[in-house]
Amino acid sequence: MSTVAFLNIAMHGHINPTLPIVAELVRRGHRVTYHTSPAFSEEIAATGADVRLTPGGDMPLPDPPVPLVLMRELATGSLRILPPLLDELRPIRPDLIVHDSACLWGAVAARELAVPAVSSFTTFAFNRHV
Repeated sequence: MSTVAFLNIAMHGHINPTLPIVAELVRRGHRVTYHTSPAFSEEIAATGADVRLTPGGDMPLPDPPVPLVLMRELATGSLRILPPLLDELRPIRPDLIVHDSACLWGAVAARELAVPAVSSFTTFAFNRHV
């Protein structure tokens, strides 16, 4: 089976939607590593994925997330996270990297390791009342 590495930003609205996908991949026999901050390790471990704590992955993000400030923090955080993350991913040798669209280090890691990547994009659910 394949090895899939999930890389994400440490926010509920980005991690929670991936959990059923992770659980299904594990159920089907794939090896899944999920690189995250300690704040989400329990929920992710419950899916059966191998939780890897990303050095710097618990970087504080602005609250509320002002778009320009958020993008700056994600970009500078990527520079801190990438070197140790690449060191961690190399021996794992993922067949695929799944990263959030806001997880800049995910796209760069996939390119650096010459691994195919899939980007997830989360958004709020809207209806006619919102």
